[in-house]
This record gives sequence, C-alpha cells and structure tokens, in this order.
Amino acid sequence: MSLNRNDTGTFSRKPGDNDAAMPIASGSGLGATSKNGVAEKKAKAASSSAAKTDSNSGATKEPGTLSDAEVLSKLTKAGVENVEKVGRCVKAGIARGFIQLERTADLDTVLVSAVCDEVFGFECKNKIDATLRMVLHQKDEGIDEYLGLDDYAVRCDGCEQGYYVTDLCTADPMFSDPKYMHHCADCPGLGKCIGDIRVRHCKKCDDHYFAGSNANLKCPCRSEGKSVSKASNDESDDECETDEDSESDSEEDSDMDEEAPSLADCILGLMKDFASKNQATIPTGPQAMTGDQVLEKLRRLGVENLDKVSGCVKAGIARGFIKLETASDLDKVIVAKTGNKILPTDCTHKVEATVKMVLHQKDWGGDEYNCIKNEHPVYCGKCGEGYFVSWICGGEPTLCYSKHMNHCKKCPDLGVCLGCCREDHCDRCGKHYFAGSMRDMPCDCDEVEETRKTVLRCLLENVNKTGKK
Repeated sequence: MSLNRNDTGTFSRKPGDNDAAMPIASGSGLGATSKNGVAEKKAKAASSSAAKTDSNSGATKEPGTLSDAEVLSKLTKAGVENVEKVGRCVKAGIARGFIQLERTADLDTVLVSAVCDEVFGFECKNKIDATLRMVLHQKDEGIDEYLGLDDYAVRCDGCEQGYYVTDLCTADPMFSDPKYMHHCADCPGLGKCIGDIRVRHCKKCDDHYFAGSNANLKCPCRSEGKSVSKASNDESDDECETDEDSESDSEEDSDMDEEAPSLADCILGLMKDFASKNQATIPTGPQAMTGDQVLEKLRRLGVENLDKVSGCVKAGIARGFIKLETASDLDKVIVAKTGNKILPTDCTHKVEATVKMVLHQKDWGGDEYNCIKNEHPVYCGKCGEGYFVSWICGGEPTLCYSKHMNHCKKCPDLGVCLGCCREDHCDRCGKHYFAGSMRDMPCDCDEVEETRKTVLRCLLENVNKTGKK
C-alpha cells in the first residue's frame, strides 16, 4: 500500500489501493499484534463463509460468532444504555470474540493505546487510551468529521485532537483519521471495516469499489457488457444475457442510484442534526428570513458593502444561528481554537473569529487552496497562518483550511456548505460533483446530454433522408 502525506498533514492512500483498512497507528491494547502480522490478521478476520440466518432474530449471522441479539443482550447485562445506537463495528468485534464483554468492568478495558505524535505526527507527547466505553457509540463512518465537524469518540487530553478507532471488528484496532473510518454495514453478518469513506459496497456484484468523495462514481461492474455476479465463475463467460436480464439489471442500477445519498443530502441531514441539538429548527419558506431581510438587518447595524456579504454568513443569520440585535453583536466570537488544533502546526496561539471578521469572507476557498490569492478572513496573530470559517450556515462555525471552504449559493434557501472546494453544483442536473481544484471539470450529466443530442441529431438526419426519398 502506498501512503501519501496530504495537505492537512494526515496520511492518505491512492485510489488504486485495495479496500483493506489502512494501518495508521498500531494498537497496543487488546488484540495488538506486530505490524507484519496486521495484514494476515485482517485477512483472516475479513474472510468468512456464507452468512446464514439466525432463527431467533432473522438477522444474518456468521458461523462461529454471536448473533446481533446475543451481542445486544451482553451489552444490556453490562449496563450499557442506548444499546440500539451502539456501532456495528463494536458489535462485530464483540460477536467475533475480539472484544471480551462479560461484566460491567470490561467496559473500561483499554482497546488501543498510542502516543499522540505517533498517530498524525503532531508535537504532542501525551498518551491516548481508547476504552470500550469510549467507542461504544462511535459512528461507523467518519464523513461528519472529514467534512470539518468535531464529534469524535476519543480525544487527546493534552492537545484535544480527536480520533476515531477503526478495525474494532478485527484483532487489531487502531487510531484513525476520519477519512479512513468506514465500517461497511452491507457486508455479511455485522459487516467489516473497508478503510475509506470514499469506498462503497456495490449491491450488484457484492464487492467494494472507489466511488469518489461525492459517492457519484459507479462500480466498474455496471459499465461491463454483461451482468456480474458471484455465481458467474461457474457459468460460461460466452453466455449472452437475455433482454429480460438486461432490463432487470437496468432496474437494479436505477434502484441503487436512488439509494445512494449525495454529499449534499448528507450535509443537509447533518444541519438538521445540529439544529435539533441546539433546540432549534432550520426554517424554510415563510418561516426563514430572506436574503434581503438579512441584508436590511445588517444595513441597520451599520455594515457596509452589503453586496459582498458572505452567503454562508447570510444563511447562518437567516436560520437563527447568529443572533444580531445590536452593533456590538458583530464583535461576538463565534469560534475559537489554538492553531495546532486546526492544522498540524506547532503554533499554540489561540485564534478567534468574530462575526465582523467573516462578514465578507469568500464562500469558496479555491483561490487560496491553489495559491492564487491570500485573502483569508482570519489570521493567527502569532504565526500568521490564514483560516476560513465554514459551517456558519449549519450552526457549527469551524475554523478550517481553505480546501474545506465551499458554500454552495446555488442550493435552495441561501445554500449549504459542501466541505470541499473541489465540489461544484451542476446547473443542469442540480447535483454536486467532483469538479477538480479549479472547478473546471464537467459533471457526468454532460456526457449524458451530449449522447442525447447525438441520438436526436441522428434521428433527425434519418427523418430528413426518408422525407427526401
């Protein structure tokens, strides 16, 4: 596996790598093994015979493991609350015997330990321990934190850096970047970790594939001329599929396309979660302030250059996340963090962002990401590092690197933050897609439109020829 150091200081892997979970930091707690034995252990844990149905609960059960109902029973007896929200990765680890849970005291068992700087290369020398209790309700996918949110199950006591613990379903749990926390729930039994939030499970060929950051890339099996299935190895490769099979596959592809949520749908769902936590709702239609009403409020408070006010800020005000009643409210601090908690730097200076600072910040950080301009709204007073503030529109202002500043103003109701400056909104299909760092790549629907035009042109030419004859 090839590892690259990306622009946030964390490790990433190339799309061509296999779907095994990436070993970021080896565990030194329960089930810890040497690095050389990790691959063998994972391969053994991932390989299982065909799943069979549990007669009691009706859920799929792997041979030699506990059923989902048996795991929930163990959790209940140990005094765990909200057992229905316990992560599938943790439940799989318990079911497969990698995590021992016989009594309440077992909840405080340390599953993995590491020194903070050994995980992401920070300067912090504090030791981090992850116990079973900490990770019980950890999410099975790290997309929330990958998009810039901050709801980690494990946090360093020294620098407060947050971590996920992946591979709890195997003998080698390890600390991970949110980008590489993905426990696939579509795999047999209670699923398995596949190591990348951009990797998805294809329900047609029952294999994993790289779907991209917006989950809009199709599995290679759908582009092949004939249907792919696990049973195809026992059949003749020359056997042609029937029209009925082709129609069935087409309907299956359509169903799977509808099932896969877009990145924007996920973000809108996250915004609603934020609102419920803050005892509020995201108003829409007549309940929300319009953009003009927001600008009028800002005008009364003495704000100048109203035409350049950030769309993200306007959305935050309209949705009630930013309260502005008097001019002094413009000096309110909406987010504060030390530099080493935003980016992997040595700076421990506290960075604060007020409403006034971000009023005219750009909604797209691509110019700064591509080193074309340097117009950050917030700068560190000590090291001079520049930052954007994203997620103002969702009630969770977050100091971030320019790569993660992208508020889509084309979306309804004053727009939504997308979490990556390389995403863009397609005017034709209305969906978000990966457009590259300069946002100059076309949406996939352009190819569909060009094909449609070509077909219509050919039909028109045939009609004209037929008319002349």
